Amino acid sequence: MTGSDIIAFIALVASVYGIWLSYKTAVDFANRNEDKMLIDELLFVLKDMQEQAAHFFLDNNKNRPTSHIYVATLSSKFNVANFLIHTLKNDREIIKENIDTPLSNMYMYCTLNVEMINKQKPEKNSAQFSDMDQAYLKCVGIIHQAFRSKYY
Repeated sequence: MTGSDIIAFIALVASVYGIWLSYKTAVDFANRNEDKMLIDELLFVLKDMQEQAAHFFLDNNKNRPTSHIYVATLSSKFNVANFLIHTLKNDREIIKENIDTPLSNMYMYCTLNVEMINKQKPEKNSAQFSDMDQAYLKCVGIIHQAFRSKYY
């Protein structure tokens, strides 16, 4: 083997390593982007639920939707959130902390006694919204921390 053969071999190895490294970086970047997209969608759904609850609990009687419509739309958003959380926990292995308890609390406070909302005092409605909002913030904190733990 001559000196030029050795240099050619080293160049070939370096080229193959460069291609492999580029591929690995591209795959990692694509996975991170997919995870970020799922988390953004989950946060959007949770924020939408929080805004809907704020409108329902804090608005006056004339602007409020009926409790049946409110619960139906909230339940469909909750199902979407559950699907995204399942994907992020089991398939993507991002969320490792227990998010089920604060998510359940959020749903419970969003739907607890909604048929009585017009008969309750505004202070009680505000307190119930505040409890729901605390559960929402706990969910958001868990989601952000899970993403930061994996990628930062």
